[in-house]
Amino acid sequence: MRAYKQITLKMIPGLLILLICGMILSMFNLVYAHEGHEDDSFKRFGILHMNGREAPPEFRLPNMKGEMITLSDFKGRPVFLNIMTVGCEPCQKEMPAMEMLYKEYKDKGLAVLGIFIDITPDNTKFMGSYLSGYGLTFPVLFLHGGSMKGLTLGWTPITYLIDRDGRLVGKVIGLKDWTSDDARRVIDEISAK
Repeated sequence: MRAYKQITLKMIPGLLILLICGMILSMFNLVYAHEGHEDDSFKRFGILHMNGREAPPEFRLPNMKGEMITLSDFKGRPVFLNIMTVGCEPCQKEMPAMEMLYKEYKDKGLAVLGIFIDITPDNTKFMGSYLSGYGLTFPVLFLHGGSMKGLTLGWTPITYLIDRDGRLVGKVIGLKDWTSDDARRVIDEISAK
């Protein structure tokens, strides 16, 4: 019994530190997660709401025709930017939904862009058949042969949402159902501003 009390007493400072850290993180989340979002559609859909705190990834990347495309080419438009790889199963599952978003929102100004980080643009024969197999018509870019700053590579897919003012407002790592009502609310929100 005495040993139990000694262990318990020794644990109190550590538990207090954990409790304080938890409170600080909760306050941080409350400050940033709700900033500017009464409806909080970002949180409901599971998107990390960035509130423009970070700059979006800057890039100068080739498309299928070899033309160099930059983020500034889409100035004044909301941008749905998806980082993907050819062999990524979640990426493959997102592609039809991205195509649907492109067709539904392109006349409202939304730019949908896909960036393949694992293939070279010279492999256009393979990529042409690969993309047509998914019926993709939105612009596809390639990391090889270009430059990109501010990109976190790792797990794919990664989706960045950029508002009309060029601010990074959302980031998603992993598969999302972009055809859902919650997704549409988020896209409507970044497209309306």
